[in-house]
Amino acid sequence: MIGFAGDLINIYWIAFRSNLGGQPPAMRGDKVFSFRAMLFAIFFVANIVFMCYRASLTSELSNRKVRMPFYDLEGVLHSDFQ
Repeated sequence: MIGFAGDLINIYWIAFRSNLGGQPPAMRGDKVFSFRAMLFAIFFVANIVFMCYRASLTSELSNRKVRMPFYDLEGVLHSDFQ
């Protein structure tokens, strides 16, 4: 189980490095099609997750939210507004 977890962490680290512009190191399984397909799928999903995170962060930070101390005259009556 530790070997599998170590391989999984290594693959996630490679995907993380590729998102930050680093080139992943050459691995011993580069010539195996299934390994390359799995690596492509992981890179693809990691890029989609990263793009969704950036889009949600941008949309959240670009909206102005006005928070008023009261919305009607009854609110003024019950608030500390002077």
